Amino acid sequence: MNTDKVYVGIMKLHEAIDIKEVYNIMKEFETVIYQTPPMKSAVKRSIRKRRIYSFIPLESDSNYVLFKAHVESGTYIRKLCFDVGEAIGVGINMIELRRIRSGVFDESSTVTLNQLAYYTLVYKETGESSELTKVL
Repeated sequence: MNTDKVYVGIMKLHEAIDIKEVYNIMKEFETVIYQTPPMKSAVKRSIRKRRIYSFIPLESDSNYVLFKAHVESGTYIRKLCFDVGEAIGVGINMIELRRIRSGVFDESSTVTLNQLAYYTLVYKETGESSELTKVL
């Protein structure tokens, strides 16, 4: 699915630095960037252009930065975090990542497997399909 994606994640800085410097560098990445897929990638490792629509810090604590990234499909967020560290001269790696939107689908339209199993069971036992069809 070639749609834009939105993620929230946490970066870990390997050294204590002025967090404003990290924020400023993150802003500089809001453009078209060139990325090479990581070594452990299922795709050919050729340079690709990817658009970073927004890359913003939400909060920080000590050596951790919670961020939100709105990116073009195919962007490697772990590599993006690493590149921020390279630009600053400090090691940075991503320790958590969660996709909160892919194209028109966001977390508000998700259901758990337990919910799906329950609605399926209700349908099988009662024939009532309204809840099941809402989630499908």
